[in-house]
Amino acid sequence: AEDRSNQHIKVVSKSSRSAQKQQPQPPTPALEERQVDAYENPTVVFQCINYGDWDGAAGRATSHPEEAATWIVRHDTTSQPTSTSTERGRKGKGDDNGQNIKWRYLPLHLACLQRNPSLRLVKQLLAVFPDAASRRDRDGNLPLHLVCNSSGGKNQDIVQLLVDAYPKGCAKNNAKRRTPADILRRKVKDGKFSSSDATAAMAILANMGEKKKQKKQRREHDAVESRDDNGSSGSNDSSGRRSAAAHSRNSSKDSSSWYMSDEEANSAAAAPATSSLASGRSSNPANDEIMLRWRTMEESLQNEIRQLENSLDETAAERDMLRGAMTNMEQQGKEEAQDKKRQIDDLTHTVVELEERAAEADDLRYQAIDHIDQIDALVEENSGLKHKIDALVADLHEAHHRLEVQEQDFDERLEAAREEMAMHYTRHDNPEEVDGAVSEEVDGSVSVHIVDDLRSEMEELRSERDALAD
Repeated sequence: AEDRSNQHIKVVSKSSRSAQKQQPQPPTPALEERQVDAYENPTVVFQCINYGDWDGAAGRATSHPEEAATWIVRHDTTSQPTSTSTERGRKGKGDDNGQNIKWRYLPLHLACLQRNPSLRLVKQLLAVFPDAASRRDRDGNLPLHLVCNSSGGKNQDIVQLLVDAYPKGCAKNNAKRRTPADILRRKVKDGKFSSSDATAAMAILANMGEKKKQKKQRREHDAVESRDDNGSSGSNDSSGRRSAAAHSRNSSKDSSSWYMSDEEANSAAAAPATSSLASGRSSNPANDEIMLRWRTMEESLQNEIRQLENSLDETAAERDMLRGAMTNMEQQGKEEAQDKKRQIDDLTHTVVELEERAAEADDLRYQAIDHIDQIDALVEENSGLKHKIDALVADLHEAHHRLEVQEQDFDERLEAAREEMAMHYTRHDNPEEVDGAVSEEVDGSVSVHIVDDLRSEMEELRSERDALAD
């Protein structure tokens, strides 16, 4: 105890020297809490939070700290006012005496309601109005309840800030009689948050609860020791040392530097009871009470250990079940992956075949285009031949017409020659006439030659007509 008191004196002297170096600061005046309507006269901090402007809300809270202590209220105009005891018990501090309120929040509550709260905004709101961490909303929720419910404890820095600002909030119940740790466990059980997200926040809450429990046990033990020291006589030295140790622990609890670890404090608290149990005798009823309390605490701790072991066994069984389920899922996933791979291979083969068919179709299309070009060339060539044939047919008709005209002219001239010869033979019967006839006959032979020439010309025309026809 003397060593501990000396260590405490050194710590206090260091802290006193550091305090002397710091300049005294004027006390911050307490902010007056007021209330505004969310629709009629909302604050700028509320509007910034409502629109997600975290930096603007933090800056406004710095320049106008009174808005951090202003309650934002939305009234329910559809229902009748209620003033039952249950309804009044569910309201937080500073309610408005039974008016119909749908919700009622401070800016810190609104910041903690977000799925991803802003650490800078929460720090600033706690800096200007630290009492906001201990204020309850319409449903009896502290900001610590709200941040555990909205973000699942993923923002462990915000949880630590709220716990440091109001440590008692870890054990406070809301209107549904749930602590922040209960809310986290229920969220994890319902599958809304993963256990990994809630682990850090649960550790912070459990650590604070354990520290509070240890401080309570230390205060009870120190109170029992003080009563024992006052009631006992003849042991002044030991009582003096115990009171010095108690004074050292109490004073060090008030300071910010506690040099004893949790294990040392538990061992120091267990020392008197253990010594009296070992000796088999009790000095006075106070020691008997200490031993009874110690036995009760030991039994409760053993029960908690058994419960933890059972929960560990259940967790191990659940872990084995999850591993089995994961193995089955992996096997099913492998089979599905193989089926998908086979389907992909089949589809790939089909795509290759379709590509080959498409290439063949392209070749056929190109061949068809070539054939169409050839047909177009033949059509153009046939159109030229058609023009030639039409010209030849026209020439044929013209030659035929000319031949007919010449035949008609030839027939007319032949008929005239014949008539003239017949007239000459019938008119002259004397020799002179015979001579004249002979001469005329000679002339007739000339005309016969002319006829032969005409006939040959007609034959040539006919042969030309036949050639044109062919």
